[in-house]
Amino acid sequence: MSFWSTLPFVRITIIFIGGILWAYYQPLSADIIGLCMAITVSCYLVLVIILIRTRLHILNPWVGVIGLVSVFLAGALCLLKYKNECNLPLSSIKAYVAVALEDAIKREDRLSVTVSIQKVKVDNRWLDLTDQVRLHITHPSTNTIAYGDIYIILGAPQFIDAPLNPNEFDYKTFLSHENIYYQHRVAPSAIQKIEYVPPNHIQAFFLKASRMCKEILIQHIPSNRERSIILALVLGIKDELDYVMRDAYAGSGTMHVLAVSGLHVGILYWLLSLLLYRLNKSKQTRWFGSLLVLIGLWMYAGITGFAPSVLRATLMFSLLVVGRLLRRTGNIYNILAASAFVLLIFKPTLIFSVSFQLSYLAVWGILYLQPKIYRWLQLNNLILRQLWLWTSVSLAAQLVTTSINLYYFHRFPSYFIFANWVVVPAAFLIFTLGLGVLFTCWWTGLSVLIAWVLEWITWLVNQFVGWVNGLPYSVIENMYLPAPRLFLWYGLLIILLVFLERKKFRLLLLASGCALLLSLSAIQEILQRHSHQGVIFYSIPSHQVVGFFKGSHHVLLVDEQFRKEDKKFNYHIQPSQLAMGIHTNEQCTFIEAVKLPEMPIRNWEDMRVGVWGKKMFVFIDKPVTHWPLINKKLQVDFLVIERNGVSSLRSLVEHFECKTLIIGTSNTKRRAEQLEMEAKELHLKIHVLYKQGALKVCWEN
Repeated sequence: MSFWSTLPFVRITIIFIGGILWAYYQPLSADIIGLCMAITVSCYLVLVIILIRTRLHILNPWVGVIGLVSVFLAGALCLLKYKNECNLPLSSIKAYVAVALEDAIKREDRLSVTVSIQKVKVDNRWLDLTDQVRLHITHPSTNTIAYGDIYIILGAPQFIDAPLNPNEFDYKTFLSHENIYYQHRVAPSAIQKIEYVPPNHIQAFFLKASRMCKEILIQHIPSNRERSIILALVLGIKDELDYVMRDAYAGSGTMHVLAVSGLHVGILYWLLSLLLYRLNKSKQTRWFGSLLVLIGLWMYAGITGFAPSVLRATLMFSLLVVGRLLRRTGNIYNILAASAFVLLIFKPTLIFSVSFQLSYLAVWGILYLQPKIYRWLQLNNLILRQLWLWTSVSLAAQLVTTSINLYYFHRFPSYFIFANWVVVPAAFLIFTLGLGVLFTCWWTGLSVLIAWVLEWITWLVNQFVGWVNGLPYSVIENMYLPAPRLFLWYGLLIILLVFLERKKFRLLLLASGCALLLSLSAIQEILQRHSHQGVIFYSIPSHQVVGFFKGSHHVLLVDEQFRKEDKKFNYHIQPSQLAMGIHTNEQCTFIEAVKLPEMPIRNWEDMRVGVWGKKMFVFIDKPVTHWPLINKKLQVDFLVIERNGVSSLRSLVEHFECKTLIIGTSNTKRRAEQLEMEAKELHLKIHVLYKQGALKVCWEN
């Protein structure tokens, strides 16, 4: 029996994922895919019938191939059927009625919630149209929005904008994977609750249970920071985690314990099995005990919000429970693949979820690599053996997930092994004690005692995590890994693992080829970076931000207000700096820049003029009262208008001949549209930053 014949669900799931990706990047009509699938399934059934009746084994390969083609088409069809079409008449909508699909998340300055439109008001008529909207309520009152609340909302939603700056987070694509294509920002006065009708009573039950559990923990744990960790670790509620704690756990390599996943479900499974141990002793009670375990696991999955990592773990443990009940031991890789297959049938876009990818890669790494790593050392001491067990688990998971972590998060925790020695056992205690508080809340004395111990342990863990994160070189940051190199890294890893299993020389040659391509790719990027220079005019609403770069050096000119907003820098600008490999960054305001000799900009009458790499820039951010006295039009490469500094382009064309006219985002939208129309009349090359996004121009040194 071949290796692949023992892993049918692994084959099916890989092919199914291939179909999903094909339909995503090369979309076709669902009708065409459905017709092709009907043909292949019919052929498959005919061949199976012929094979059964005639036993012509020559047909076996054809049956397998056509079956896998059917699975491939099924994956494509699942994605096409899952995706919604945008059908809202946005320009005509005056108001709409929508129901909340989740409890609102409270941010610093807004409430955010996903709502499902039920009716829209168009020309004084209410039409039955459905779609999903990401609703943001600015400066909300103390009232919140709960799952099932129905509101009438004034105004019309808008399409979610694509990212406007290089390498910026693609919020539009991120929400499109949830079938959300619209967003709407409203004031509290623009919405009014009219009734409460939850779309799904089971989900409403679980959300109510989650709220009750949260209230119990809030009552028992007074410290905000410790409570936020306990809520995340026990219930998967991360709303109260502040930036400092998130950064500390991520920097120490222990962020995974705050994401409810297989670790938490495994602890719960162990606790339930321990409590119900006596029920497994006889055939009469074994079914009942297994049923209670399954109920407990799925109740917990529901209370924690059915996150992908929780569903994966719950499905896997459920299959294990059923297998043991039936006295069958299935292949663990088949069980892992089957859980992914089931989840992807119901929600194909999960394949693009970071948590889904990390969860399955980490589990695969632990299942395959951990036993091999653990066998490297044979230890007699119990404590050392246990430490080596945790180390082997951490190493296995990290080896498989490092590349994708670098791709998404651009950082690597140096002390992850050491930190996990303490945090993982502590997470077991925190999770168990957290459940203890919930189940003994009716007994005040006992629950208060457990909560005190829980809070004390959590405080110690937080102190330890903060200490690890504060150690020298605790985090290696700004590590950029582009998508092609990500695939090469995983190709190299898989080939090396197969080589270690099969010991065939041609696999080593293939691995060497992958390593060579990785090296050449990195060298090409370095050479290209050092031979280029340029400028980026960033598109950030209400701000004036320009970046000049040469090799790995970057000069960033900003307005005074932007300098105070680190979040905007991290969101809009830092991703492009990472992608360009920029290591040194000078940031100053336009007012400061003209006073510094090393800055490429100076005042000139009522304007600012700059030169960078033989390119000339003129910035106008206030009305010009004195034009420069020159005999002919000044040749400039980029003429930038900011802060409504120009009311008409007629006077500009008399003094300047510019190759590119740029309308910045600090202008009002009305002024920008007026200048755009005027530029088209004058046949000027124009770039409107708020509409067209950032402008990046590169040239050779």
